[in-house]
Amino acid sequence: MRHFFDRFWRGQSRADVAGSGIGLAVVRELVTAHHGTISARSGPDGGAIFTIRLPETQLRRSS
Repeated sequence: MRHFFDRFWRGQSRADVAGSGIGLAVVRELVTAHHGTISARSGPDGGAIFTIRLPETQLRRSS
């Protein structure tokens, strides 16, 4: 699963599906830009489970 977040990487079973394979690389960049983390692990029935963690922020209120 280490390649999930590489640009243009596509699993062999997805070779027949249209797309560029850049989606998860973009997601990782967005999450990182917001000081968060993203991880992936195998799902219990195949596929993958993705976890995104973003830091809690406090909104500033204007008076």
